[in-house]
Amino acid sequence: TDRVARMVPYQLNISVAEAIAQSQEMQAAQQTDPTVAELLSYAQRLNGVVRNTSTHAAGVVISQDPLAENVPLRRPVSESSDDSWIPMTQWGMDEVAAVGLLKMDFLGLTNLTILEAAVALCQEHEGVEIDYVNLPDGDRRTFEMLSKGDTFGVFQLESGGMRRVVEDLKPASIRDLAALLALYRPGPMEHIPRFIESRHGRVAVSYPHEDLGEILDDTYGVIVYQDQVLHIARKFAGYTLGQADIMRKAMGKKIASVMEGERGNFLNGAIQRGYTQSDAQTIFELIEPFAGYAFNKAHAVSYAAIAYQTAWFKANYPAPYMAAVLRAAAGNGDRVREAAAECGRLGIPLLLPDVNRSEASFTLEKMADGRSAIRFGLGTIKSVGRTAVEPLIAERKVNGPIQNASDLAERLDAKSMNRRALESLAKSGAFDGIASRGAIVAAAEDILKRARRAQELRDSGQTSMFDLFGMEVETPTPTVTLEEGLDATHHEQLNWERELLGAYVSEHPLQAATRALQGRVNAQLSELTEELAGNTQTVAGLINSVRQLTTKKGDPFAAVMLEDLSGTAEVTVWPDQWAVTKQLWEPNQIVVATITVRARMDRLTLAVESAESWNEQLASESDQVVESVSATGRETNPLLAQSSGPLTVPSIRQAPPPPWMEKPRQPLPETAPLAAVSPATPAEPIPMASPEPEARATASALWITIEESGDAEADVLLMDQLENGLKALKMMHVGNDEIFLRIRCGERVELLVCSDEWRLKVNEQVVQMVSGTLGARGSVTIAEPPGQITQSGDSAAGL
Repeated sequence: TDRVARMVPYQLNISVAEAIAQSQEMQAAQQTDPTVAELLSYAQRLNGVVRNTSTHAAGVVISQDPLAENVPLRRPVSESSDDSWIPMTQWGMDEVAAVGLLKMDFLGLTNLTILEAAVALCQEHEGVEIDYVNLPDGDRRTFEMLSKGDTFGVFQLESGGMRRVVEDLKPASIRDLAALLALYRPGPMEHIPRFIESRHGRVAVSYPHEDLGEILDDTYGVIVYQDQVLHIARKFAGYTLGQADIMRKAMGKKIASVMEGERGNFLNGAIQRGYTQSDAQTIFELIEPFAGYAFNKAHAVSYAAIAYQTAWFKANYPAPYMAAVLRAAAGNGDRVREAAAECGRLGIPLLLPDVNRSEASFTLEKMADGRSAIRFGLGTIKSVGRTAVEPLIAERKVNGPIQNASDLAERLDAKSMNRRALESLAKSGAFDGIASRGAIVAAAEDILKRARRAQELRDSGQTSMFDLFGMEVETPTPTVTLEEGLDATHHEQLNWERELLGAYVSEHPLQAATRALQGRVNAQLSELTEELAGNTQTVAGLINSVRQLTTKKGDPFAAVMLEDLSGTAEVTVWPDQWAVTKQLWEPNQIVVATITVRARMDRLTLAVESAESWNEQLASESDQVVESVSATGRETNPLLAQSSGPLTVPSIRQAPPPPWMEKPRQPLPETAPLAAVSPATPAEPIPMASPEPEARATASALWITIEESGDAEADVLLMDQLENGLKALKMMHVGNDEIFLRIRCGERVELLVCSDEWRLKVNEQVVQMVSGTLGARGSVTIAEPPGQITQSGDSAAGL
């Protein structure tokens, strides 16, 4: 089933029948495999049937009468264990609306809690009161930060794709952010490059029709908001705003019957107002796919305001803001790890929990050098919780710091603290100020026994004989004897921190390797997103876990969880690589791996193409590697550099064409290499020498050279990966530089000229990313475009 599902074209709300009609791969499977044919037969009959029942995350139905009189109700799907459950309707939202009931979505944003906490921390730690609702727009620090792509913790702007778009846009106001949030959605997204280019004046503002100028002026001729769709319908076809909203809803809900009628109404209205049928048809087709996905302006501005507020705090008060982010992330190990990595990048020290300093949650402390540090709270430790530590914190505030293990036993609340919680406190470093972690863990049971005895005495109100002497005789306290010299290894302590706090705090195992690895890697794990699909990147990470699995054929492979300073990601070591690198994949080992990013529908796969273990000797050797330019102009990758011999290229795994392509690429026959598409007469070879250094300064074209392999399938796959990679790069590096593709076919070279829609901004990062995709199969250079391209038959073609 999973194999067949991967054949479905990437199209929203596509039906099974439509998928079969559009996918030649699915048609072939249906015709040749009886099991697939049976599966698709049942799938078409089941298509559209309710699969499951669930509760809308934020939907609330409102009626002036008791709901039971207007709509059938039922117990919720996930019923609470107590009697506090709220009934849910048996109807969906469309049926609820049809009978005249009001459905409202009440959204709760964690970001508002973060803002509230940031305000309190600024007041407490910095002594400043901030009215975040009325922040002045246009703060320089805020927008400089956003323009650099520094968006972690910023509402709606954290994803890799959004981060790159923000960098390109370089917003300067909440209005810019609102437009960006509205555009970064399935319908309008394709207009983002034109919006950015027009916003910066690099492209002249143009309109679908000159009469729409007044409506689209604020957004540089690009339809951004649903409101604009309504005004276009009103201006162009004479709709009232109420009629326009009916059309918008029909578009949004994809109600075909209503839309067909609206198309006629729109065309007739536009013709009556003097527009041509062609213009009316063009405008309707422009707004039709857009209206269903676009934000209304009020929604976009509301989101943009919160994005600005969160960004403002991060830019102006980073320590209080990151402490607030960590408070909201407590209990979510992955999020804590990401926030901890961001604190490291911002230079904000993180401090271990401390029984004599920590509160229940994250707090701020001033260090001796004046910097603000964030200290972990006792209640944020895994397996501890606020209930266990709040009595201890209250006791410390009344009677002073905990002095030693015996003092801890005397003052511990045995009712709220259990052995697991006490051990977790010790392992995370909360008692480092009074004893070693290993010693406290070993004595945990003894400490609790004495704590329970002291608690019983306090609860019973008994008076020991020493109390009879009043203040003249000191009452002896339970004594806890700790084993001397007993402590965990440094490695164990770091693992405890990561397990219980969600992040390495004392030191990250990768920190020692960071300097040596800088020249070896070209991506962080957090950057391996769908925008890099088709590209190959080199990463370094610490192995957290290894799951050994088998394919349907029984071949072993593994899913490995890697971690670097930016976060974690699961990579797949397929059977071919597992066979040769199995010994590398052990927990707590550091590896350097070449990863291919693959996207199929909504799934992202990070496939390991090669890997090596990192160690001190390897690090020493890396310092001696000097970057150089090969004869073809490609910078040598230090990761692949050998002491002698050519670069090796990993085996290319077969993959289907990328889902975004309008037409699937047809495989070339085995007997017809890529050169077969050229005229029979050999073309004059094109010089392939690298450009001179001074030419780079004025270069404005990307030259990609690929060696024909003789393996048609491998060549087609490489072209697909290149095309997919260039698609992502166009979004990341918007520009007008040309791309020329040279394919070496034996002793001659075929030149392909990429069409204008593939132009981008050429820079060294683009060169590096394309080089990663090509590996040893090709090279990339930046050079001036040719003065003139002489075409001979089809020797110059479009990519």
